[in-house]
Amino acid sequence: MLKYCFLCVLFGLLAFRLSAQSTFSGAVVGEKVIRETSTIPGIQLLQSIHPENSKTASQTLLLPFFDDFSNEALYPDTFRWIYDTLRTPYISRTMAIDPPSIGVVVLDGSNRRGSYYSLPGPNPPFPEGFADILTSQAIDLSAYGPGDNLQLSFAYQPRGLGNEPEISDSLIVYFRDTSTVIPRFVKVWSIPGSAFHTFRNVVIPVEDSLFLHDHFQFRIRNKATLSGQLDHWMLDYVFLEANRNAGDTLFDDQAISIPTPSILFPYTHLSQRQFTAFWWERFRNFGVSIRNLFNATANRTLVTNISELKHGAFLTGTVSYNLPVNLGAGPQVRAFQAFDNQPFFDYALIRHTTLLDLPDSRPENDTCRVDYPIDSLFAYDDATPEAAYGLNTGRTFAQRFELPVADSITAVHLCFIKTIYNVDIPRSFVLTIFSDVGVPGSILYEQFGSALVSDSLNGFLKISLDSAIAVERSFWVGLRQTDPEPIGLGIDYNNNNTRISWDSLQFWVPSNVGGTLMIRLNLSKGNPVPFSWDTHQVEDQTQIAVWPNPTQGNSFQWSTQNGPIHRIELYDLQGRVLSTEKVDSDSGRINLPATIDSGLYNIVFYNKSGVESKRLHLQR
Repeated sequence: MLKYCFLCVLFGLLAFRLSAQSTFSGAVVGEKVIRETSTIPGIQLLQSIHPENSKTASQTLLLPFFDDFSNEALYPDTFRWIYDTLRTPYISRTMAIDPPSIGVVVLDGSNRRGSYYSLPGPNPPFPEGFADILTSQAIDLSAYGPGDNLQLSFAYQPRGLGNEPEISDSLIVYFRDTSTVIPRFVKVWSIPGSAFHTFRNVVIPVEDSLFLHDHFQFRIRNKATLSGQLDHWMLDYVFLEANRNAGDTLFDDQAISIPTPSILFPYTHLSQRQFTAFWWERFRNFGVSIRNLFNATANRTLVTNISELKHGAFLTGTVSYNLPVNLGAGPQVRAFQAFDNQPFFDYALIRHTTLLDLPDSRPENDTCRVDYPIDSLFAYDDATPEAAYGLNTGRTFAQRFELPVADSITAVHLCFIKTIYNVDIPRSFVLTIFSDVGVPGSILYEQFGSALVSDSLNGFLKISLDSAIAVERSFWVGLRQTDPEPIGLGIDYNNNNTRISWDSLQFWVPSNVGGTLMIRLNLSKGNPVPFSWDTHQVEDQTQIAVWPNPTQGNSFQWSTQNGPIHRIELYDLQGRVLSTEKVDSDSGRINLPATIDSGLYNIVFYNKSGVESKRLHLQR
């Protein structure tokens, strides 16, 4: 059952699985890489901790039913899917390999918080069973008969960048019937775990009269090892409709397939001081990945641009491209020159938006937005770990950081992943900052810590330093393991670098692992300054009214005298979008996500004249 080699990176958002005979005694000292992982949409991607649309359907849905999980959220839309507080799978934009469209839903062996369903043994050492559940809302099929050619289709991929489901694992589809007093779900399709392959289409007929009722539902489940984020399945392009046939898997749809790469390459997050130091050469060339899911050439226009949302700053020079494209069938990439650099000298939020203009049959997957806060945080990773890294010995590993200018470190953020080693007992370590002499040099700072894993998907542990530590333009930050079991630090495979080394006691050894350790730094300004809308001046001038505020209800009302509002977004104070509502009105009511807690939120209103925001105080 074990898939591990003694190259010590835990290839996976890892919950290690070891065979009963496997131990570290007598093992070759080094990195450990086990491909057991999952990934979550990154902090740079506009995303919601909760479902994008948290309203619950008050009535059954009508056909067609479609979801390709391209919404900017972390969990499936609750208008289409049943909300489950424990077993809901998550949405990822970086986990799948060459997906049909941007965003897939991921089923694995961990719960919605990224933790285990069952603790490892001793008996059994690695429990197995049903894990995640993806259940549709009720769908009215009462008007259809067996001859209406109802078909449910979806695309699936085992493993992706994560862990390969074994033959004992499986992906299963159920339909709900009404032949018993208590509605039951009947198994209609399944497939065992397998090695990685590209996305394959599945078409399942819905023709038995037992399923043709007004509260039909379908359910997708997986069997997996239940002790962590293992045995991954990616699902995309779920479609239920009538008048289809078994070969009906082509769609007149062109979609963005993966997020655009960082325009700040090799960085994903720059602090204000570091951006300001070389703003005139900051932006980089980039490519946009597109897929034409049809078998004929499509003529579209690819639009990509940047904007500054913190202050609504006016950008100059080339900050937008419109490119007519003829898209043949299959995946392709369109390359763009860098946007003109902008002299930001204050905290800022840069948004990179890319879209396929001229709407097609599925406009949901035509847009990708990536945000770049310019505050006090400095990072190479995209906040989406595909693996967990550690050594099979009590030694040190470190990652090299290269700054445009010398600076000081005030805090370090570490993303630890729950594995069978730290699922109950956090592993201790010594956080160490080294000077750079080509390899880690003299020790500049040390501090003891414990690998506490956040009870949320991909949370970071912040370690504040006793005082600001001055560093030159290059230095190393790493961990010294105090015991021989791997510590499980997240690693991002989507951003490869050659900056990782580990200590063999004789000399520093360059890592064999292509990825970036999930180590982030606060530079210069002390505590991180997450993006938050500064609404004071705007609110003094705006004519947008929001009431009741504070609110104790599940919605709020709004009105404006500044012309029709086209889109309304709800943000938390970390800049994460919690919901998006498209409107074309000068007043209305907005439902709040049922899953958000009491606190302060920002409501952002978009109209032709620009962006305005209001602060909302929710009391629950």
